[in-house]
Amino acid sequence: MKVLIQDNLSAFLDCTDDSCSAEYKEYIEKLMNDFSVYHSFEHVEEGYNLTIPAQKIVIPEWEMNQLFHDVLCYFKYVIEYASLGGEGCDFSIDLYSAK
Repeated sequence: MKVLIQDNLSAFLDCTDDSCSAEYKEYIEKLMNDFSVYHSFEHVEEGYNLTIPAQKIVIPEWEMNQLFHDVLCYFKYVIEYASLGGEGCDFSIDLYSAK
């Protein structure tokens, strides 16, 4: 499966209610690194800013499901079907920042 992130995506992870512990940040870091997704975390007073720059992500469907469920759920974006094609790609989408 392919996802083409067309714009930089940014999200704030609010840590004032213990919803994002240091262990959760480490989990997100590991997931992003395992899936080779470029990203940056910036620690701010009450949480983290997570940024994913524009890029193409090509990973198996079950990993993409995990990426959407555990990480991309924090971002606001518009999703469109993309006809990217290529070997082993049955489905591909574009993500645009919803700003």
